[in-house]
Amino acid sequence: MREWSRIVVRSVVAVAILVGAYVAVAWWTGRQVPAALVVEGVSVGGMSTEQAAERLTTELAAKATTPHRVDLAGTQSSVSIDPVASGLSFDIPGTLDGLTGFTLDPTVIWARLSGRTDRPILVKADEPRLLAALTEKAATVQTTAVDGTVSFAGGKVATTPAVDGVALQLDDAVRKVVQAWPRVESVTAAASITAPKVTKAKVDAAVTAFAAPAMSGPVTIVVGDKTAVVTPEQYAEALSMVPDESGTLNPVVDKEAL
Repeated sequence: MREWSRIVVRSVVAVAILVGAYVAVAWWTGRQVPAALVVEGVSVGGMSTEQAAERLTTELAAKATTPHRVDLAGTQSSVSIDPVASGLSFDIPGTLDGLTGFTLDPTVIWARLSGRTDRPILVKADEPRLLAALTEKAATVQTTAVDGTVSFAGGKVATTPAVDGVALQLDDAVRKVVQAWPRVESVTAAASITAPKVTKAKVDAAVTAFAAPAMSGPVTIVVGDKTAVVTPEQYAEALSMVPDESGTLNPVVDKEAL
C-alpha cells in the first residue's frame, strides 16, 4: 500500500512538472511572434511584437513611399501618386495582431515554434484622400475630343489629326489601387474614351475623295463664253471642308473669294 502511494505521488508530481513545463512554453511562445514569420518578404520570426513592428517599419519604409503608377486602359497615358500624400499606409499593428498572446492550444503552440507563416502587410486606405489625389493627377492627362480637319493653305492639302477625348474613371482607379498597393508597382484603370465627330477615317476619306484631286493641278473655269486656267495656289483660299452632323467633311466654295 505504501509503495502504491509513492507511485501515485510520483505520477502526480511528474504530471505537475509536465503541465508546468507546457504552461511555461505556452507563456514563452505567447510573448513573441511565430519562429518563422515573414511579413511582405521581411523575416520577423521569434521577435516580440514591438521588435517585429520596428523592423517592419524600417524594412518597408522604401516600399511605403515608392510612387504608384496608374495606367489608363487603352491609352498611352499614366499618372503617378505619392502613397503617403494619397492616404495609403501600412497597418503594422493590425498585421501583427493575433500572432502573440497566451494560449494552451497545442496546434498554435507548435505552429509558433516550428511553422513558417507568410503574411501580407495590411493596408490602411483613406479613400477620400486617395480620390482627391487621383482627381488632381487625372486632370493633367485628361483631354477633350478634337475633330480632324482638312485645309488648303498655299495650294497644298494640310490635315490636323483627330484626337480622342480621354478621362480616367476615378472610382475604378481608387478600387484598383486599394486592391493592389503595395504588392504591385502599377495598376491599369478604366478610361472613358470619347471619339471626335470628325475621325481620322473621315479625314482620310475627304482627302482621297476631294482634297487631293482638287490640289493635284490647274483647273479650267468656264463662265459664259469665257474660260480661265487657275492653279491650286490661286483658288486654294476659296476652298474649305466643313463637317456635317455626322462628321463627314464636305467641300465648300467661297464664290466671292474665287
